Amino acid sequence: MANGVGFEVEFRNTRSRGLGPRPLPSAERASREETPKLRAQMPSEPLKSLLFLRSGLEASDLSALDAAWCIADLEDAVPLDQKPAMRGWLVSLLQAGCFRERGLAVRVNGFDHPAEAAKDLQICLHPDIDVLVLPMLTEAADVIRFDRFVTLEEKRLGMKPGKIGFICLLERPAAILNAEAIVSASPRVRAAAFGHADFLAELGGRASDASLSAAHSAVVLAARAHGLPAVASPFLDFHDDRGFRRECEKMKGLGFQGIFTIHPSQDEPARKIFAPSAQEESEARALIECLEKSSGIAVYKGKMAGPPMLAKARETLRRCEPRPRRSAPISVLQGRVPQYGLDLENVRRGAIMECPVEVTVDAGWRTLWQASFPSSSRIHSSAEYARGWGLEDTALPFGLLLNLTLCLAVEPFSESCRLHLGLEDAHQEATATIGDTLRGYVRVDSLSNTSRGDASVIRTTHILVNQRGERVFRLSKDSYYDAVRVECGREERPDPAQAALFDDSSAPGHREQLLACDSPPVGPVAPLQEGEVILHPPVRPIGISENLLLTTLFRKTHPLHFDTQHFGEDGLIVCGGFVQALAHACSERELRPVLDERLVRSHHVNPVAPGERVGAISRVLSVRPVSEHLEEVRVHTLGLRQVDVLGELAGVPIPAELFDPAPLKPSAIQAICRDHCPQLEGKIALRALRVILRPRHS
Repeated sequence: MANGVGFEVEFRNTRSRGLGPRPLPSAERASREETPKLRAQMPSEPLKSLLFLRSGLEASDLSALDAAWCIADLEDAVPLDQKPAMRGWLVSLLQAGCFRERGLAVRVNGFDHPAEAAKDLQICLHPDIDVLVLPMLTEAADVIRFDRFVTLEEKRLGMKPGKIGFICLLERPAAILNAEAIVSASPRVRAAAFGHADFLAELGGRASDASLSAAHSAVVLAARAHGLPAVASPFLDFHDDRGFRRECEKMKGLGFQGIFTIHPSQDEPARKIFAPSAQEESEARALIECLEKSSGIAVYKGKMAGPPMLAKARETLRRCEPRPRRSAPISVLQGRVPQYGLDLENVRRGAIMECPVEVTVDAGWRTLWQASFPSSSRIHSSAEYARGWGLEDTALPFGLLLNLTLCLAVEPFSESCRLHLGLEDAHQEATATIGDTLRGYVRVDSLSNTSRGDASVIRTTHILVNQRGERVFRLSKDSYYDAVRVECGREERPDPAQAALFDDSSAPGHREQLLACDSPPVGPVAPLQEGEVILHPPVRPIGISENLLLTTLFRKTHPLHFDTQHFGEDGLIVCGGFVQALAHACSERELRPVLDERLVRSHHVNPVAPGERVGAISRVLSVRPVSEHLEEVRVHTLGLRQVDVLGELAGVPIPAELFDPAPLKPSAIQAICRDHCPQLEGKIALRALRVILRPRHS
């Protein structure tokens, strides 16, 4: 095999056998058994950026490049009639010693051009070449044949066996399907790389995250399974610097450790992005120091750390870019960490907290609320109808006021809360309309540690007050906190003016105003039967963007609802008040027109994530007249997550115990669903007992 003819014949024989798996000849099996002793390390500089060299580049121009890794391309970018000139150009650079201080990869021709591949391997191999990029691979046998030929040439040239490594370029669908076998075919393999252009050309698809995701995963998994780096496909628009940086960040997030670069302007950004950041470097050094002082297992920043974390930290340091150090010392400052939420060290029964935010509700609030939680009752959408009931204008919806009452209290009270357990006696006391300015207050009614002493349950009263000093909304809330650090029986004497806001008031409120109306407007009323169960058709999501918008509008500062940096998108949950409002909105069409309501009790059972769909089912417990024009409906509503209410529950027996007005523990609810209605297991988001005031149905 010492002449080009032999190489070409062997390459053509390989190509003619097709792409399918086949047994390896005995010589090749022997080669695979012998090659482990040839395994050599890559140069110390990691493969963060592999810069394709411009053809014909002079040695003087090359010396001006700062690239740590270069690629001389003899394959795809070179027309057939120019390949001899390209080989001559590469040989001249090698003879001039241009690559003694930097890594060099050479993309040789593949089995689709066997004669050219044979010439590449015979003419261009040199001790200064670190790796060959092997294109157009389809199976492990392709790599093994390259290994055999390179081994012969190394021997002929007197090079150290195994000096030249391989980067397997996976750019054909067959190569993606055989990725693990290809990467593990030879100990010369130093990395796996992806080429999207040839892949899509053969696949017949268009470049998108969806079309490339499977290939990206296959390349990264195959490489990392064997402890090798994965190199991403080049970003072809070298004029789009921002797009290139975004691509590097995305590929790094997928597990790639470097990228092919096609212009010198891409090299430095790629090396910086694929290198660990200064923070990652600092964290790695601190973790190594912590683990080296221990017996191999330690708690680092509140999390268990061991050998896998140590190995990752050391790999991080190996990949760090050299950074200039300041010679002179600098002054440093340490930031104060603000503390929000209830102060468990000093909280007392009777304490009153004023919410720091005050909100004037304009028409934009109502528009956004109706878009997110559509009301089917005219009193919230028609000014004429509302005036017919004696109101000045359309009433702000019950759910909007409930959420304002809850959300304005997050910063001074709920931000340190573990769990929101439930609400009781949530009701509107004065009519609220567009233009009202609202502020909130929270009073601590009781607090006690649990029997185990590791947590506490705190009951509070929350009120919403308008610009006239009238109490607009009131509710009681149970919250789950860390253990209270003080004697729970001690009581605080609040400011008298604030305490007066919580006193019972005999002034007529929203409900009394409706009851006093002797000539109400006429409108359609949905019929209701006592004891019936209603499967409400609407099923709506609160999307990720919508959730962020609502939490911002309502001053919802608890990070669990918006902080994707800490919790990730999958770890966020929708505020319980929003879930409550959406479940009520989904049920309103069959209960309308709702003029007023009182939330007797509600408890959350399973959390809802942004993007999950919310629906509702209700049982009418009782219907009774309260005046000539009005009736009171007692209804128990279940808010459901990820259930197609009509499609999955029509005709399904639903346990009556789920609609029992008495509180049920989440474990009891889960047991009932598991044993009697598996369609609802893990799907009940909340249970809400409500009393609705509406016009009498004739």
